[in-house]
Amino acid sequence: MGTNLVSYRAVMPVARGSAAGAGGINTSSAGFLQQITRIMARAIHLVRAQEQYIGRLEDMIERDPVTGLQSRNGLRASLSCELSRCRRGFSQGGLLVTIEIDNLSAIRRRYGRPAGDAVLRLVARTLEQAIRPMDVAARGGDDAFVLLLSHTTKSESVARAQFLGQQLNNLAMALHGEEIPVRVTLSLQSYGKDDRIDRFFSSGKDGSANTRDSFSSAAPP
Repeated sequence: MGTNLVSYRAVMPVARGSAAGAGGINTSSAGFLQQITRIMARAIHLVRAQEQYIGRLEDMIERDPVTGLQSRNGLRASLSCELSRCRRGFSQGGLLVTIEIDNLSAIRRRYGRPAGDAVLRLVARTLEQAIRPMDVAARGGDDAFVLLLSHTTKSESVARAQFLGQQLNNLAMALHGEEIPVRVTLSLQSYGKDDRIDRFFSSGKDGSANTRDSFSSAAPP
């Protein structure tokens, strides 16, 4: 019995120091370091891939995937910054111009959603070309866009908005030999240093409140 006990104790250190322990991990110095290196490289790759994925998601939240303009969330962030500038005296205030495409639903029903998306992109490009570098164009809803015109007043911008409405109502898209006209309605709403952002996002699909001046600039016959 004593001899057997001594033999068992002598064997135990050899078993713990063997090349393959529990789980099949190679515990020899070179093999163990190689496995740790591979695991670390894999972990770094996964972390970087996840960071890129999160970045794409954040960009999608701030950008509308159809038009590339700012999304409703992006508009809210831009307006929040602009209201802060007003309160600090860096801006006199400005104007929100809401553009609703009146016939977008009809276009989708007749020609399909891809045609509707093409109209959205056409309007988006027109808006981008019409604004100043300091202004913001955003998609505020399914069939609505919003322009944030900074450092201006309603009286200064009404003529500009009316001209923009005429431009948009003169747009048309060719599809399968047929011309698809665009019809829009514009609404104007001013903002200033005393406003809070919830006033503009508390109701309405386009991110604006109900107190707006609306007008339609029909295309000429």
